[in-house]
Amino acid sequence: MNQKEVPTIQVVVRSLTNWLGPALVGGLCGLDGPAPLKRWQVQPPSADEEVKLRTGHEVFTILRRAECADTARAWMIGMNPLLEDKNPIDEIGRGNGRDVLAAARTYLQDPMIT
Repeated sequence: MNQKEVPTIQVVVRSLTNWLGPALVGGLCGLDGPAPLKRWQVQPPSADEEVKLRTGHEVFTILRRAECADTARAWMIGMNPLLEDKNPIDEIGRGNGRDVLAAARTYLQDPMIT
């Protein structure tokens, strides 16, 4: 059986920063400004932040497997009817990552929904 490799939090943060930029990574964590990337190099994110970062990474990764990076990014920052016209980044930041994952999976089954 081939087990899926779980990326380190440093890889997650680096990938999200490359894909979304520091301000949106901060939004994933529920922060009003950019993610504290320099601080996270010395001290890892809190457990709550890590869950949100990993959720954002999972959502972006599954979208990226089916769409180009620009489309995946646009999906992450746009208003989403599957989330009552809320933004997926903000919803993850509010702790609603499961809803965002469900919305991403629904979108991948039928992109015409959004």
